[in-house]
Amino acid sequence: MQTKKRSVLLQAALRLQEKGLSVIPIKRDKTPLLSSWKEYQERQASKEEIESWFKNNIPDGIALVTGKISGIVVLDVEHDGDTTGLEIPNTPTVKSGGGGKHFYFKYPETGIKNATRILGRKIDIRGDGGYIVVPPSLHLSGNHYEWEIDLDKLPLAEVPKWMVLDEKKTTQNHNQSDQKWDVLFSGVETGSRHDVLTRISGKLLYQYSEKDWFTFCFPLVQSWNKNNNPPLEDKHLFEVFESLAESQRKQRKDGKEPENTEQRLIKILSVSDVLKLETKEQEFLVNPLIPRQGIIALSGQPSHGKSWVMLHIAKAIASGKKVFDHFETMTGKILLVDEESGEGETKRRIERMSFKKDLPIMFSILQHFKIDNRKDLDQLKNIVQQNNISLVMFDPFAALHSKEENSAEQAEQIMQAMQEINKVGASVLFIHHHRKDGIGQPKGAQSLRGSSAISGRLDSHITVKKDKKNTKAFIMEIEHVKSRRSKAADPFSVKLIEVDGKVSLGDYQEIEEEKSKKENAKMAILIVLEDGPHIKEALQEAVKAQAGGRNVVDALKELTKEKKIVVDKSGKRNIYRLPREDEKLTTPKESITKSTIEIDEEIVKIDEEDEEMEHLFE
Repeated sequence: MQTKKRSVLLQAALRLQEKGLSVIPIKRDKTPLLSSWKEYQERQASKEEIESWFKNNIPDGIALVTGKISGIVVLDVEHDGDTTGLEIPNTPTVKSGGGGKHFYFKYPETGIKNATRILGRKIDIRGDGGYIVVPPSLHLSGNHYEWEIDLDKLPLAEVPKWMVLDEKKTTQNHNQSDQKWDVLFSGVETGSRHDVLTRISGKLLYQYSEKDWFTFCFPLVQSWNKNNNPPLEDKHLFEVFESLAESQRKQRKDGKEPENTEQRLIKILSVSDVLKLETKEQEFLVNPLIPRQGIIALSGQPSHGKSWVMLHIAKAIASGKKVFDHFETMTGKILLVDEESGEGETKRRIERMSFKKDLPIMFSILQHFKIDNRKDLDQLKNIVQQNNISLVMFDPFAALHSKEENSAEQAEQIMQAMQEINKVGASVLFIHHHRKDGIGQPKGAQSLRGSSAISGRLDSHITVKKDKKNTKAFIMEIEHVKSRRSKAADPFSVKLIEVDGKVSLGDYQEIEEEKSKKENAKMAILIVLEDGPHIKEALQEAVKAQAGGRNVVDALKELTKEKKIVVDKSGKRNIYRLPREDEKLTTPKESITKSTIEIDEEIVKIDEEDEEMEHLFE
């Protein structure tokens, strides 16, 4: 079976190579099998190279490198992508393994880059810097990619004008037949350029949502300007557009968008309809820690190693290597927005982590970026689209915005801004601190500082905690405390390894589940006791969801020994509370008092009694 698979894929790859097209081998998750495929954007692989790929490995598929190198641009439409109102001429076409369509077009002289979520729809463009999976590759669903119209059957059609002009919507789709847009294609002479610029910009700003102004509308204006004789200066173009955008904002009272007068029908699906839907396989930049186009929090106390973990993840994704030598990655470009460390510290850290000069990682360092500033956000989204960024990293969350993060309403605005970045194709990861210092945090929403609206929007939440008990090495205990799109990873630890001044993260070790549950129980007990003293039964009820009865009892015992809680007697009941200031002094082992021993013995006695009822709390 493997031999047949190798032969079929190899013949398909050689057939494309003979046509003068650039091909590369890929894995089943559609990521390149090669450590780097950048050179094949500049040159075509030879027959000998292609044959060697199939000798050393058995690819699950092959991909065509799009853009100038192959002379091909592909319109990638998902199975539920809406092409209403878009002119798509008859051209070679592929049915993808996921049920979508790939339309092949001739590469335009003006060039065309990758673009995602065109017009907010499930439509992408694969041009310069991209690649597209080709038949007979195998999809994650188990289906094969198939030619509906083969390259030999029909010549490549010219790229539709709306694709060249940054995927302009047709006039029918906007119900605006009374407005003429021919000027977008023709350009104008000196003397009327400013007037036409104002009219075009005004129409676009009025008819489109604010979130599309700088990612969709302004690129259209730039495309129009290229046809002018001579073109206006970019600076003038931006100043006029920005001024009109500010005026349009003031006209939109109470934050309302212009009313969409286009009549549309609300689509209702039955259970049968939903079950028949072909859903897209969930993709991850780091499986299962970082989902594609998701929001991820990386949190912990200060100086626990969060920034090292972030840089390690960035390096792994950019180079296509496993995170912590354990988690599979999808190769992608990174944008790291640093509003804390500064240029000197950033340089020192990436040198210590041995970042190579050609890694596809971009930095924005101390630029006072604010995600709740519309101009900043629009510029960032534009950068993401133009550079095909897969992951945007923010460090730290507190410097990312000017809102009150304890306010649910304002925190929600921050998270909505992050989702705008998701919509243009990138995942978002931010570093954040935990609520309180010193006592650790339990799982989930309680661990993040700020409103629960922050944790509520997360697709994934990763916590980092330094193992303070280990004085011989810097060990970080990492938990995947929330995973909306897959089963969470089991708790694990990694070591920060330093050799000759160079830093790396490795020595992945799974953490024993019971130990993890007991630590969570200890953390949760401390949080509950901040509200005041509790009897044992009340504590068990409060934290039983996070740990079984055995773990709660063990946690109480350890916290008492560690002097982090105090036990008072009230008749036959034990009442647990946090120590007062005068009780926080630690006592050396050799001076343990009789009363302390008595308390420990009492807890042991309670342990024995609880064994019969333990099942009630598990």
